[in-house]
Order: sequence, then C-alpha cells, then structure tokens
Amino acid sequence: MSVALNTPAAQKQYEALHREAGEVLSFWMNVEVQAQQTFCAALEARNGAAMKAVFRAAINANARLSMTNEAVTHCLEEIAAAELLDEWNSLYARARKLARRRNAVAHSQAVIVMGKPKGGVASAVGARLVDPLEDGEFPPNPSKLLVEGISVEQLVEMKGRFHSLAFDLQTHREKIYVAQKQFRASPAQ
Repeated sequence: MSVALNTPAAQKQYEALHREAGEVLSFWMNVEVQAQQTFCAALEARNGAAMKAVFRAAINANARLSMTNEAVTHCLEEIAAAELLDEWNSLYARARKLARRRNAVAHSQAVIVMGKPKGGVASAVGARLVDPLEDGEFPPNPSKLLVEGISVEQLVEMKGRFHSLAFDLQTHREKIYVAQKQFRASPAQ
C-alpha cells in the first residue's frame, strides 16, 4: 500500500489553518485588551499602569475575565445600575463561552487528515486543528477528526465573534464611564 501524505487541497487547508489560528489568537488578544480596560474603568483606576500590572498578573484569560467580572459587578451594584449589570452578565457569559473556543485553538495543532485507503492508496482528505493530548482512538478515525476538529471556516467564524465581543466590551466600558459620572454627580453623592 502506498501513502500520499499530502494533496494540494489538503496542503492549502493546512497552511490556512496556521494563518487563521494566528489571526484568531490575535483577535482574542483584543478581547483581553478590552477586558483590561473595562477592569480599570470599573475600579476607576487613578494609576492605570498599576491596575494594568494587577490585571496582567492573573495567570490566564479565564482568571482575567473573572477579575473583570468581579470589578464590574461590584461597580455596577455600587452605583445601582441594574440594567447595565444585566447587560454585563450577558456579555460576561458570552466571553466565558468564547474563551473556551480560544483555548481550543491555543491548545491544538494542525494535522493533515488521512483518508482510508482506496485501491491500496491512502491520501490526505483535509486538515483540521485537533487537541493532540485528548484521549481518542488509535489510529485516529479520519471521519471523526474531520467532524470534531476545528476547520478553517470555524476559525474565520471565531474571528468575527471575537471581534464582535471586543467591540461590545468597549461599548459597555463607555456605558460604565457614563453611569459612574452620573452617579457621582447625583445630589445624593
């Protein structure tokens, strides 16, 4: 039996996976930047550099999101901005869900998926991002890899979702600034 380790189409997908995965992680970084700025806004940081250092000290994206959630929740409860808190809770749930997708990309590798031999020749049938440490079948089932692995199309979709999330975090941060200003200017303060 001979094996064609690659085909032009699979090679193109393989290269696209690397490119798109890099872009996805870059788009996620903008989510973290917006979370950091939201964290600082919620705490009304006077020393932005110090607050950014505190934020960056958290070891991973999930810890940073959790810190941001605590800061924003405390801020919005303190200024009695219930509508903004509801909006934040929805945004935070979305961020946590998308963080899992980011982690799936960050902890995967691109592989060429080999098809079952036909006529004595096995050949590449596509490329996917897969978690090499996940328990699975050995040898891997190509059909399962094609279904469960992350495709180029899924990476492109993730970029759009991450971009949207970053924009929504920025927009929410601006609403926090306005609510804080209104609260501080109210006669009861």
